[in-house]
Amino acid sequence: MFSSRFAVSITVFLVFAVMSLSAHADFAFQNSTSNAGLTKPPTPSYGLSIGDVNGDGWPDIFLNNHALPNTIFVNDGDGTFSDLTTVVDVEQYWTGQPGGFEDTHGATWIDFDNDGDQDLLVATGECCDPQFMENISGELFYRSQEYGFVDDVDRGGRLPIWFDVRNDGVPEVAITTFHATTLLERTGDQFSSIVPETGFGCADTQYGVMVDLNFDDTLDVICVRRGGSFARAWDYTTVPFKDITGLIPDALGVNDVILGDFDRNGTNDLFLLTGALRPSEAALMNGTTIEAQFINRDRRLTFNSDGVLEVSLDWNQTMTSFGNIFIGATGYHPTASEFTLDPADPMVAGILERPAGDTEPAWYIGFDPDVDLWTFRMYEGTGFNGAYLQITSDTSISALQTNGQDARDLPQPPVLLSNLPGGIEDRTSASGLDSDIWCVGGVAADFDNDMDLDVYLACRGGVRNVPNVLLENDGTGVFTRVDNAAGAAGIVGFAVGEKAGVSESVAAADVDLDGRIDLLVTNGLNIRPLESTGGPTQLFTNQSSAGNWLLIALEGTASTRDAIGAKVSVTAGGVTHVREQIDGLHR
Repeated sequence: MFSSRFAVSITVFLVFAVMSLSAHADFAFQNSTSNAGLTKPPTPSYGLSIGDVNGDGWPDIFLNNHALPNTIFVNDGDGTFSDLTTVVDVEQYWTGQPGGFEDTHGATWIDFDNDGDQDLLVATGECCDPQFMENISGELFYRSQEYGFVDDVDRGGRLPIWFDVRNDGVPEVAITTFHATTLLERTGDQFSSIVPETGFGCADTQYGVMVDLNFDDTLDVICVRRGGSFARAWDYTTVPFKDITGLIPDALGVNDVILGDFDRNGTNDLFLLTGALRPSEAALMNGTTIEAQFINRDRRLTFNSDGVLEVSLDWNQTMTSFGNIFIGATGYHPTASEFTLDPADPMVAGILERPAGDTEPAWYIGFDPDVDLWTFRMYEGTGFNGAYLQITSDTSISALQTNGQDARDLPQPPVLLSNLPGGIEDRTSASGLDSDIWCVGGVAADFDNDMDLDVYLACRGGVRNVPNVLLENDGTGVFTRVDNAAGAAGIVGFAVGEKAGVSESVAAADVDLDGRIDLLVTNGLNIRPLESTGGPTQLFTNQSSAGNWLLIALEGTASTRDAIGAKVSVTAGGVTHVREQIDGLHR
């Protein structure tokens, strides 16, 4: 059954298992990164998107790489990918501009002009205009100026969300931002704001998702905030839009929303991952090296060592001057971000007290020679304060302790909100999801083709990558953790010292069109150190038993060509599956 506000006849593919081979099918993933040709220097990530740039029906991969040039890997159709960035980006906008990069974040593919090609809109930070790339026969052309994506309309932009406000088959776009969210409508060849007319408001938002909250068979828009209360939600079937935020229970620190009909009742539920997006953490590697990341708040790190220390401090509050780093009782300053501390040097003994009333960000460092105790203290001050600290001693380090951690820095259980006609119900405990996890992004898919939606999570600490998590659904929305994520646990280790990075984004797609959903995971979340390029991007191909499956490609006729808002139900073996076009949006 197809359901939508319009007739549908998508270039986005929906894959359904239509009959499982057994009551509990198998899970098995293989790391196919090298075999698929996805090896490249690790990069910061800040998002990835699956699309079909050349219209051949094979899923392609867009990596925005944050502060490095974007990358497009085109699917060769034989299990491999080719980096065709310079071929697809005909004008060399991504690689040819001064500095070779912009502050890129989330991107969405959309056939905005209904010509059969998927175009690409990339949100950018507070530096520059969004990157609007028009697709003409499989080649992308930078067209932000021509279409009115100018004057940094997405200031602090994070993710574009497309939906059809006018019901005319021409999509509008909201770009979530760290300021006031933009809503743009296309008139002729120009996009212009319709925020005043619609009343749409989603300030301080890191991303958005779409799900039917009020059971009117139309997807609603949820803007997920980066802090404070969880979200704002809007029903856009009328203008001005109707604020339906009250339908969602409040939650704090939501990093990702994973949509899926986990209890198979015909409506998409909301699986929330909570905690600090970039947690603060200090950990000891190999007995002689400390890696630490401190994000905001006043923090203190202490440890014992009688060895000479090599210190590297990458701190966004110190770029060229180091006058806000105070060492020893006299408070002398280092002359560079990398410096040596010798316990035999009397200048490092003691620690300067911070003056009363001082509100400036600062580091105070000192040594107590009586007990071989080092203290490193960071004071938050005002504004964003993020630091990466690496300390290496030529003797062993012991008794590492930190304080000032926020509860959200630590692992937390996810939250499962079941979307029911009578209202949203918290089913976290009933679903077996009480265990703490340290995960930042995830996807839902039927990974074992047993006709229910499982969940895969990309997980990390502050300075360490921890194993990714695979949760098997028993068909009723009760989950059990699968050992080693069935081979997709990912790279584990220290972010910088072992070049593991920290997990951030994950996307699910049947990249080899064999009826089994595969996984793509990025490991480049941390913003510091600036010279770090994060960890590798990894492809895990699904080796589970394929069983029987059905792939449906939707194409709008009276609606947008991408059939935004379409709902597909497939019943087989007494089980009904539901997928909604655009439920793949997440952070």
